[in-house]
Amino acid sequence: ALPVLPHGVSGSAGVLSFPAETWQLSGGLDAREVSVPVLRRCGQEGVVSCKYRFEGRSAVPGYDYVAHEGELEFGHGEDCAHLPVKLLPKRLGEHSDEFQIVLEDAEGGAIFDPNSDGRGERCVLTVTINNENDEFAHYSLAVRASRWLDGVVNTDSLRLGASTWYKDIVDSVTQVADDDDDDDDGDDDKKSPSALDWIMHLVSIPWKLAFAIVVPPASLAGGWLCFVMSLAMIGGVTTWVIDFAELFGCVTNIENSITAITFVALGTSMPDLFASRAAACQDEWADASIVNVTGSNSVNVFLGIGLPWTMSAVYWTLNGATEEWRRLYARHLPAYPNGAFVVESGDLAFSVVVFTCSALIALALIRFRRVKLGGELGGDWLPKVMSSFLLVLLWFFYIGLSIWKVMDKTASIGTQAAAIFLAICVLENLMLLLGCGAYYMKGSTLASPPSAECDSELGAGASSGFAPKL
Repeated sequence: ALPVLPHGVSGSAGVLSFPAETWQLSGGLDAREVSVPVLRRCGQEGVVSCKYRFEGRSAVPGYDYVAHEGELEFGHGEDCAHLPVKLLPKRLGEHSDEFQIVLEDAEGGAIFDPNSDGRGERCVLTVTINNENDEFAHYSLAVRASRWLDGVVNTDSLRLGASTWYKDIVDSVTQVADDDDDDDDGDDDKKSPSALDWIMHLVSIPWKLAFAIVVPPASLAGGWLCFVMSLAMIGGVTTWVIDFAELFGCVTNIENSITAITFVALGTSMPDLFASRAAACQDEWADASIVNVTGSNSVNVFLGIGLPWTMSAVYWTLNGATEEWRRLYARHLPAYPNGAFVVESGDLAFSVVVFTCSALIALALIRFRRVKLGGELGGDWLPKVMSSFLLVLLWFFYIGLSIWKVMDKTASIGTQAAAIFLAICVLENLMLLLGCGAYYMKGSTLASPPSAECDSELGAGASSGFAPKL
């Protein structure tokens, strides 16, 4: 049946689709190349094209098929094109596997079938690779055992995971710079690692090697094993950071609450910082990098505090008060004669107020950037620098006031309010000084005399009728 086009959409350039939503292919003991047809219906005017890519499901790229991506083009009047697919050898007893072919980014006026899998935004074909030698599984006990194992655990996925795991372990020691440091020009030559790259690599080798050995690749067990072991390793490193910070505070005579909001907070928030940076650089929108902040704080509050507090409350309810508990919390004995889990608030109320003020200023900044600048991140140089400086100052604003309150436990409510107001005034004056300095620096850059090369370019632009835009 011909596709039904949405109202107001012209199909003169054609509607691209697969013949069906599923496709059956046969794999055997040898590699083979087949083709999958892509149809162009309801019009064949002009040259149209679309991009295609492969997505693995139970089929593993490099073991069941060769994954690749490219562009499929239809000439004028052409109503069918064939997409090449290379199937790799399939072992005796191996189960059938599936992968998907995705068509997207149609150009030339063509659209995708709105009634197919993909709902018009793209077109998806689910391909099943059947084993043409399934009948031989009934005649051999070894083949039947191999088939049972492949049904329980995808053996191709295990092979891919083992090879990837080995490569990760080797790369953790031998790879100095990340792949992102390669040349963007597509050359085979890579940039030589800098001295800083070597220093960071040598310092982080124990951590990278430990994580590479303990954390398996995401291709094993559907990624769950990688997720669980990553959480375990992060928890272990966090425990080490907390213990080290407490020892450092003990040696330097710094209270635990100060080390908690400085060294411990910095150490445990570095993964969030790098995750937000990666999301901001890679994603088109700022949603992931900003939502990561709220999501991380939600985990810290609801799980990081709620779970251990619940366990502690159950423990003290079951075991009752000890002699040490009675000595430490003697003033709570009248209310809790049998003992209880006690958490003294201390300076928490003041810290929450300061944090709330900082959060409100940060949210107002994000809203202002959305309304006035059109985006939460990036933009012109001056607003970008001003926004970054304000967020950094907010961190010092919170740290400074919190440390002051810990050091001065006798400050009254009025003194605390005056301290917050004074800190906000200092914050405002620093922003004004930075804004004036940044504006002066930008004006000096624009007002600097052009070089001889720029003079020639300006003359060429004036003679051709175009004026350069500063």
